[in-house]
Amino acid sequence: MNHLERFGVLIIDRERLIGRLLGKIIAKIYPTASITTLNDVELAMEELNSRTYNLVISDLFVPQPEEGYQLAKFVKEHHPKVRFHLVSGCNDERYTQKLDEIGVTLQNKLSYIEKLGQTVL
Repeated sequence: MNHLERFGVLIIDRERLIGRLLGKIIAKIYPTASITTLNDVELAMEELNSRTYNLVISDLFVPQPEEGYQLAKFVKEHHPKVRFHLVSGCNDERYTQKLDEIGVTLQNKLSYIEKLGQTVL
């Protein structure tokens, strides 16, 4: 079994369609990865505690920005080896400053999806 066969990706986005789109793009990049998509922060935290993931991609607004921040903080504190990518369609400095304090960079969602898409083309 190679390392990609055990590669776990957890995607959290309030918009199920976006979550599925991200999952399909990642499946093209890592065909043997195990990909889980959710739209709830509480379920995501439970999932992170029950399975091993290598990468977590979350929208900041799930559905409220405070929830995305709480998830980022949870991953940093309880699963520090997991790569965590936080994305959003808005770039409000109130959130970026708060996230900077815990070592998380907020990325533009459309740019993030576009970069992933270019990886598979």
